[in-house]
Amino acid sequence: MRGDPLPNRPNSYAVLPYTCRVRNADLLCRMSHCVHARNLTKRFAGFPAVDGIDLDLPTRGVTGFLGPNGAGKSTTIRLLAGVLAPDDGTLRVLGFDSALQSEAIRARIGYLPESAPLHPELTVLEFLRYRGRLRGLHGRYLRNEIASAVSRCDLSSVTQTVTGRLSKGFQQRVGLAASILASPELLILDEPSVGLDPAQLGSFRNLLCEVGESACVLFSTHVLAEVAAVCDAVVLIAQGKLLAHESLVRFRERGLREAVFMVESDKPIGAIPEFLAIAQINRDLQLEDGWTRVEFRGRDRRTDPREGVANVLRAKSIGVRVLTRVDPSLDALFVAAVEAAKTSGPKEQA
Repeated sequence: MRGDPLPNRPNSYAVLPYTCRVRNADLLCRMSHCVHARNLTKRFAGFPAVDGIDLDLPTRGVTGFLGPNGAGKSTTIRLLAGVLAPDDGTLRVLGFDSALQSEAIRARIGYLPESAPLHPELTVLEFLRYRGRLRGLHGRYLRNEIASAVSRCDLSSVTQTVTGRLSKGFQQRVGLAASILASPELLILDEPSVGLDPAQLGSFRNLLCEVGESACVLFSTHVLAEVAAVCDAVVLIAQGKLLAHESLVRFRERGLREAVFMVESDKPIGAIPEFLAIAQINRDLQLEDGWTRVEFRGRDRRTDPREGVANVLRAKSIGVRVLTRVDPSLDALFVAAVEAAKTSGPKEQA
């Protein structure tokens, strides 16, 4: 079943029949990378907002895009979405060259900017029909896709409500529903959880995980709890440069260098030479029940000091009720990576 081209629009992928796009999805999934960027650069008034980034994103999974304000996240996202053209470097998205085939890229991705681009005079259902037709959906395919998006984004109670009268949270959900129409192979979200309440956040995270099973999801956020909850990998940039691109597990392993350990003992241990040879004390506290709590770092940041500490205390016949590692939060790792980049340079960090 072919879709009729929309008025005033050139024949393009956006108006190809939906069934054709479903068949093409298998071909796209065979590509080694959904996004392949080398020396990606974008300048504004001579200032490099994105400065020579190399980036590869897989065809499936959820990647968190992190960086301080002004790091270049939104500019990078607009480059990947085909909204901006790079000044230097190469960028291929879903196998298409962004400099030559940006329209084909835009037709195949889902993109939700920080503020959902709604038409405030349309109802939710009218807006989704409009967006679906721009994606080349017609007839039963359009109805099925809208029904699926409404269900997945929990919008059934507001389908007849004018979007301009919705709360911020509902507006974000309508924008998200529009971005997942036609099952895009790449879903790009810029601060998508702004305005969502705690119940909506849970549904949003479940949806990201679901979409990530069959497509690539890249989302920018300052809420690192969301990264911990849904991401397979993280991309960290600052000052337009790539600081890290690695799995969430490996990013957490950076914490071994920053980890703080804690031991609670029945006798003071802060002056034991054998203990001080292994550990550097951060804090030494006397607890109300007579026990001592010592927070420390390992002197050798490459190894876990707990076994050595346990052996020392056992040899001294000192009772221990707690000996644990206190991992730094993602927020602390994020701040540490950004601060380290200011002194050692992004290339060393990456």
